[in-house]
Amino acid sequence: MRLLDGIDLSDAVVRFLAKDPASAEAESRAGFASEAACGAGRIAVRALLLETMRIQPDWTRPLDGIGAEVAAVMGDRHPELSSEARERLGRYFTRFVAAAGR
Repeated sequence: MRLLDGIDLSDAVVRFLAKDPASAEAESRAGFASEAACGAGRIAVRALLLETMRIQPDWTRPLDGIGAEVAAVMGDRHPELSSEARERLGRYFTRFVAAAGR
């Protein structure tokens, strides 16, 4: 899915949900053609994160299983997302939602 200035939604997810949270801000700004494109990417990623927070996974599973389940649900809902983007959404869920709720 293309956003403002041709930014790809999967690319935006990967940039904003960096593997290293300390580098997330720098990584998220890199590669965007403009501040407007960066803002559009940020809004789209936040919408996806809000959607992940409403998923009710099988809470009896270990965290990595919950993350995989969330990634699969988001893949079903948004088949345009790359596997890396889905993985990062699942990792975000386990880091901030599932871990806090347990």
